[in-house]
Amino acid sequence: MDPSANRFNVPRLPTVVLQNLMENFNLIELILSKIRSIEELNIYSEVKNVPEKFVIPFEAQSIRISMASWITFAHLDSMKSCDSIEVWDSNLTNEDIQKFIDNWKQVLYPNLQWLNVDSTKLTENFSINGLETLEDTINPKTLKKEMFGHERIIHGAVRILRNDGVVGLIRYYKEFKFLHFLL
Repeated sequence: MDPSANRFNVPRLPTVVLQNLMENFNLIELILSKIRSIEELNIYSEVKNVPEKFVIPFEAQSIRISMASWITFAHLDSMKSCDSIEVWDSNLTNEDIQKFIDNWKQVLYPNLQWLNVDSTKLTENFSINGLETLEDTINPKTLKKEMFGHERIIHGAVRILRNDGVVGLIRYYKEFKFLHFLL
């Protein structure tokens, strides 16, 4: 069997959706351990008892996780191959997002085109080092990008520069405690 293939002997699965798994991380880990490469992973279940050192054990282009209170910076940081990352209802902190953006600036997430973080722990005064603001209130523009069958929308974003010259757009919606990041 080709080492890049999964147990179904296909090089890449298109989409895996995990939902209603009764919070059982062992079941999720068993399923994920069988995958080698995937276009989209969507987890729509509340998951508990996830080990701090757990990493997504395969390459994925898109990861969407709701009820993501279990996601830590280490989990987020393990998603280096992703084009699109979305986490809702997470507990990621200002410091977690700052570290993620610092790593992005160092080109550690070379494929990233979209990041959506919804977190109860982001504070109203959240900021990114090197940026005066995370909202363009003078000349706000709306940009849209189609990815994986979903339209990604960012409004009133400010520019942020990666070390290799790539420009990203970032916006923090403090009233809703979520962050959008689009390339």
